[in-house]
Amino acid sequence: MKKLFLLALCTCFAFTLVGCNHQERLDFENKMAMQVVVTQNSISQNFMFPAFAKYFAEHVGEEGTQNYTNDLCEQISKNIWRVYFLNYLAIYSLSPDEKYTPGGKELTIVEVNYNEVDDMVEFAFKFNSLSCWEYYHPSDEDDKEDDSGINFIETSSSEGIFPFCQELDGNKVGDTYTQIIKDTQKKHFSEEQVDGCPKIGYVYDYVTYHKRVHSNADSVIYQAGNYHHVWQSDNLELAQDKTIILSTNNANRGWWYLVVLIPVVVLTGGICLGIWIYQRNKNKKVVKKEG
Repeated sequence: MKKLFLLALCTCFAFTLVGCNHQERLDFENKMAMQVVVTQNSISQNFMFPAFAKYFAEHVGEEGTQNYTNDLCEQISKNIWRVYFLNYLAIYSLSPDEKYTPGGKELTIVEVNYNEVDDMVEFAFKFNSLSCWEYYHPSDEDDKEDDSGINFIETSSSEGIFPFCQELDGNKVGDTYTQIIKDTQKKHFSEEQVDGCPKIGYVYDYVTYHKRVHSNADSVIYQAGNYHHVWQSDNLELAQDKTIILSTNNANRGWWYLVVLIPVVVLTGGICLGIWIYQRNKNKKVVKKEG
């Protein structure tokens, strides 16, 4: 359970950040991607993992590849999606509110699925209102804005390390996720076929329609009315010192255009307690049934 909490906490921080100005094509091919999409009415956290099914189909055929993609979806669901789901369930259990029930109207949960077009395994969590986002990501007001006394202009900022370089039990989150993919491949294909598979790259993508967001992103790509602030690396060792910085100045129209960092103090105790409460209630129900 401790590992579940640490993994959830490390990667949850990674989704809370977000300048440069290059017109480039957004391409996640062979990339493991974490993405935050901010609109006027919602905030989505999207996860994408390269399946390389097209590559293996060329070597073993469609039938063998189908079994592999099904297994990969299962492994990602069990070892990654479930961690995020338990994280939000734990927060909910601290102060239950039916309005914000996980999987309800306010918090849409997209379970693991294989996207054949992009050859990616994906899942997502969509917060359909600002109040829902704040419910699951409590933050001290002082961390959200710089109040100079006259509150006409709000300045917000966030800073963190490249998400896939977060540490988990001595290993980088990116390495942990990559190993899940590699282990699944080795169950279905030969060592030679697995070794020939393209190398995995890593991308963090902050998407917003708000042009006043500034960052130290590797590139900013304007596409379909949105600005993609993109940080990426093909080598986690080289990326370990990569810092993500995001800031914005707003004319008091709401700090939530900027998704700020989640305070460690709040979640460290909160998630641990929440998971404990959830497990305790579950065990009580089992005892009652047996009785």
